[in-house]
Amino acid sequence: MEDDNQQSDTVAAEVSVYEELVAQRKPLKFLVHVPKTAGSTINAALKLRSPNGKIHCESIINKEDEFKQAANSLDWLSGHVDLASAIDALAKATDRPVQYFACMRQPRSQVASHYNWLIEIFHKGSAFYEQHPPRVKGISEAIRSSSNKSASEIIENLQKFPQLFLNFQSRIILGRGFNWNTGKIFQRLQNYTMLVDNIHAWEIASSILEDEDFDFTNKNESSYHFDKSVFDDPLMLEFLHENNTLDEILYEIGPSKVVGRRLQDIVPSTSDEVEQSTTPEVELHK
Repeated sequence: MEDDNQQSDTVAAEVSVYEELVAQRKPLKFLVHVPKTAGSTINAALKLRSPNGKIHCESIINKEDEFKQAANSLDWLSGHVDLASAIDALAKATDRPVQYFACMRQPRSQVASHYNWLIEIFHKGSAFYEQHPPRVKGISEAIRSSSNKSASEIIENLQKFPQLFLNFQSRIILGRGFNWNTGKIFQRLQNYTMLVDNIHAWEIASSILEDEDFDFTNKNESSYHFDKSVFDDPLMLEFLHENNTLDEILYEIGPSKVVGRRLQDIVPSTSDEVEQSTTPEVELHK
């Protein structure tokens, strides 16, 4: 019995040492890059000041050896990867602590910008356009075949391609397979070190770089290929209120209230607190 106790104490001590070593490792910074939320601007600042990182890590996340090497050797990663997928992939690839960051944009503005981007990719030249997968090019072609002069016409396109435009930010920021209530949103948001409105994107770059003295010039801005006032049309406002609801909820709970502060400062931390919610369960569009 005494030998068993000594063995248990030895194992516990080894586990404690291992956990301490893991905690001492430099954390990996991961930007969950939601399209059209200033992610490209953050990426540019990171590449300039901290080249030991990788953008568009979605291109390697399913390449086990390459992703493992990146997760263990780089200072930061950025990619169009939803939170749940990032957590799963990094748990398999590394035992480093990971800090997650994301920007969110006012929902109507993000939909308008993302819709415009699907037109813009064609106008950036054939070399750039051909880099995109066939599905994205097909959506671009369908949108470009419309005049995009009326709210009803754009709404019809949004309805055709909801996976790319409606509740898109919440699907990326909170992660796939997420069933909603306010408490569960808070629980999922606790994975983030920082979640900000895109107008405060520089705060994420500053936090990752641990430096406030750097150039932060907006990148990847596009000219609009339709009249943006279409998205102020009452018909559009009603449509988005009814069909982009989850993004609107997250924006009210998340970055519009956080604005650069650590989420831990405002998010309830106990299960009793987060379950005090009257928001009905809603299944996220998959």
